[in-house]
Amino acid sequence: MYRTILLYSFVLPVSALASQTFVDESLAVVTLRPNIALTELLSGGQEKRYRIVVPVAGSWLFSVDQLGIDIELAVTDSDGSNVIVDGPTYRYGRDSHVESTDGASRFDIVVRSTETAVSPGRYTIVVEYLPDTTERERHRIEAEKAAASANRHLRMATSNSLEIAEKYYLEALAIWRRLDAPVGLVDALYRVGTVLNDASHSQTALAYLQEAMTLYRKNDYKIFES
Repeated sequence: MYRTILLYSFVLPVSALASQTFVDESLAVVTLRPNIALTELLSGGQEKRYRIVVPVAGSWLFSVDQLGIDIELAVTDSDGSNVIVDGPTYRYGRDSHVESTDGASRFDIVVRSTETAVSPGRYTIVVEYLPDTTERERHRIEAEKAAASANRHLRMATSNSLEIAEKYYLEALAIWRRLDAPVGLVDALYRVGTVLNDASHSQTALAYLQEAMTLYRKNDYKIFES
């Protein structure tokens, strides 16, 4: 997991399509429902398991918003294919993955703390259907897939993981700029800045992080209400 010293105290929420449920109980396997967000408490070194059946074909966004604890997200389909993602945002921010299905499909999910000696923290998990009926919706899917690819390469932690992740995050950033979508734009700016800082490009990173914070403050949180 790459960590950055340039951390900002803002957290991007899950889609407004997802209602919220708050639970603290640690269950062996929790059944998730599409587009319904679940907020849970996680201790250092702990993991929690989930299962979901997505009912229709299409693109599905698996995302976890970290609310004070660093996690990694593992998604396994019914054929046993496994993907693990871990974004650059440390204890705050979103880790995500996109799956494209041909029909109803089952997935097993693990949310795992990457540290042991840390205080408990919360996270919100949601599996969200991404519609593709309009050009704007299709562009959003492209942006989400680019970010998910970056998260996957960061988790691999190879010699060129940062370089590849930067490429994908910049691709997502360009799409969000064209869409003039503030939430996606703030998220992408933050990710690009974080990866650049981890790659020791601190001055360039600062420009992206400052733009993210300026946009966040300019909208006075209203961008997260729609």
